[in-house]
Amino acid sequence: MPPDNDQELIDRIRSGDYSAFETLVSRYERKVYALALKLTGNQADAEEIAQDVFLTIYQKLDTFRGESLLSSWIYRVTANAAFMKLRDRRKRAKVDFDEGTAAAGDGDDMPAVTATYPQGDWSNTADVLMERGELGTKLSDAIAALPEKFKLIFLLKDVQGLSNEEIADVVNMSVPAVKSRLHRARLFLREKLQEYVETTSASKSHGRIGEDDEDGPDSDQKRDV
Repeated sequence: MPPDNDQELIDRIRSGDYSAFETLVSRYERKVYALALKLTGNQADAEEIAQDVFLTIYQKLDTFRGESLLSSWIYRVTANAAFMKLRDRRKRAKVDFDEGTAAAGDGDDMPAVTATYPQGDWSNTADVLMERGELGTKLSDAIAALPEKFKLIFLLKDVQGLSNEEIADVVNMSVPAVKSRLHRARLFLREKLQEYVETTSASKSHGRIGEDDEDGPDSDQKRDV
């Protein structure tokens, strides 16, 4: 028997079929956890958020009118829970709440990016760093530095694989606005990685020059003696 689609699961849950809710959880729990983990950077927080998300979905399923995809609603609940967790974390760290909110803002305070570098001139170094796991770490750090809505849009697109239309539904924005913020987020991340790759490459090149100089200008003469 083919698996129920989301609307069929909703109908079964509303009729009191708890097994349908378990199916829904099984269908979305990995995606919810992954998004929460990417947004918060903390496994314990992500696990707690996932539990809260499905509790919210179960309690408020009657309010879901089907005007958007169920998946879009679930992602929206997840994002809201994650951002609330981050704001609570800021307050616990004794950071002024208003200042913390302004830092995340409405997602319009993206740091400026120049993106004046050639698009393909650092791939060799990047490949080496990727093999060593360094670039992945730096990418995670750069994603964490994105303002909230830019981060969410990037993760929904490039990690969760949602379409621009689905993302627009999740974040309640127009598709052109989603495309604009996604483009700016990618430029920001690429510039951050570019800075790291260039710095690492320059450092290695300097190290090689120093090693070559260790023999000194008279090294050939010494070998000839």
